[in-house]
Amino acid sequence: MTQKDKTETDKIIKKIKRLAGRSILKNATGKWNEAMELIERGDELIKSFQENLPRELEDAHCDLLYNKSTIFLKRGLLGHYFRWISEYSTVAQKYGNKRHIALSTYLFAVHYWRSNDFNKALEHIESAIMLIEECYKNDDHFPIYWANEVYYHAIRIVIERKELELARNYLKRIEEICELNLNDPLLNISYQLSEACLLKASKRARDRVRAEELYKEVCKTEMRPDWALTEALIGRCELLLIELKSTDEIEIIDEIKPLLEELINLGQQTQSEFTLLEVYVLQGKLSLLTFEIRIARRFLVQAQRIAERCGYKSIAEEITRLHKDLRGNLDEWENLKQQNAPLSKRIKLARITEDMSRQFSKEIVDMEEVVEKKVTVYSELKTCVVCKGSAAGFNIYVCPQCSSIYCKGCAEAVIELENACWTCESPIDKAKPSQLFEKKEEEIKIGTKNSKNTPKNKKTV
Repeated sequence: MTQKDKTETDKIIKKIKRLAGRSILKNATGKWNEAMELIERGDELIKSFQENLPRELEDAHCDLLYNKSTIFLKRGLLGHYFRWISEYSTVAQKYGNKRHIALSTYLFAVHYWRSNDFNKALEHIESAIMLIEECYKNDDHFPIYWANEVYYHAIRIVIERKELELARNYLKRIEEICELNLNDPLLNISYQLSEACLLKASKRARDRVRAEELYKEVCKTEMRPDWALTEALIGRCELLLIELKSTDEIEIIDEIKPLLEELINLGQQTQSEFTLLEVYVLQGKLSLLTFEIRIARRFLVQAQRIAERCGYKSIAEEITRLHKDLRGNLDEWENLKQQNAPLSKRIKLARITEDMSRQFSKEIVDMEEVVEKKVTVYSELKTCVVCKGSAAGFNIYVCPQCSSIYCKGCAEAVIELENACWTCESPIDKAKPSQLFEKKEEEIKIGTKNSKNTPKNKKTV
C-alpha cells in the first residue's frame, strides 16, 4: 500500500468512526431519521473495504449495526429488528467483540420478550447480564447506561414470569450502578423507570401511587430521551386503566386522553408506528366507553391504515374484526347507553386491557412478511391526516375546502367510512353521500326502537 493509499484509508476510517459516534448520539436523543442517515453513510463506506475491514473499524461496524437494530425496535418495526440483530450478532461473533456479543444477546432477549416467549427471553437476558458485568469490570470505556438498559428489560421480563424477588435483585444492581455514577442523569432515569415498573406490578394501592409519582418525575425531567418519555407516558396510562377497571370512575378517561395525545405527538416526531398503532386502538376503545361511536370508528381506521402501511397483515385483520364487532354490537351499545350501564360492562364489551404494550407485539414479531422500508429524511414533509405517514407525489388527496392532506389509501378508507373530511366535514367524493356510517347507525337505532314497539302477537309486514 502506497503512502497516498494509506492516508486515504486513514481518512475513511476516521470518517466511519465519526459517523458511528454521531449516530449513537442521535439515536439516544430520539433523532432516528438523522441517525439512520448517518448509519447508511457509514455502511456504504464499510462496503468499500469488502472483506478486508481494518481491525480498528470492527467496533464502529458493530456500533452501526447496534444502532440500526435499536432504531427499528423503538419504531416498532420488529420484523426489521430481528433481521438486523441476527446480522449484528453474526458480525459481533465473527470479530469476537465481547461488548457487542453481550449487547446482541440482550437484544435477542427483547425479541423473545416481545414474542411472549418468556423462557427464552430469561435465558438470553441472564446470559447478557453475565457478559455485561464482565465487560463493565474489565472495560473502562464501556458505556454504563447500556448495563442499566439491560437490567431494566430484565426487570420487565421477570415481572412477566411473576418472579418479583428476582426483579428486586435487578433493581438493587441498578441502584448500585447509580450510586457509583451520581452525576449521570440517564442512569437515574433508568432507575426511576425500573422502580416504577416493579411498583406497578404490585397490587397495593400505595405502590401504584408511588409508581405514578416516578413516571411523572421522568416526564418532567428535561434531559430525558424520547424512549424514556414514551415508557413513562405508557406506564401512567396503564396505571390509570387499572384504576378505571377497579373503580368505574368515568372521569379517569379524561385523565388518560391528554397522555394519549402526548404519545401521538411523540410517535409522530420519532416516527414510531408501533406507538401510534397502540394509541389509536386504545383511543377507539375509550371512545366506545362514552358512546362516541363515530369517533371510535375514526381511531380504528387510523390504526388499520398504519398497520396496512407497515405490512402488519395480522394486525390489520384484527382491527378489521374490531370494526365488524362494533357494527354487530350497535344494538348492544345503544342498550348500554339507554341503561346508563356501569363502566365494567362497557369495558368488557370494548375489550380493554390495562397492558398497552402487549396487545399487538406478538403479532408484529410473528408476521409472515416484512415490507422493507427505507427510513428517509424529508425536508418538507407532508403528513396524512389519518395515518400520520408521509404523503407525496400524485398519490394524495387535498381537501379543496380546508387543504387537509390524505394519502390515497386513507382517502379511500375515509370515503368508505363516512365520505367526510375529518377537518371540515365536506364530502371527499362529491358523487357519494357523506356521513354514510352515521345514517346507517341511525337506521339501526330506529329499527331497534320499532321492533320494541311491535306487539309480540302481531305480524309485521
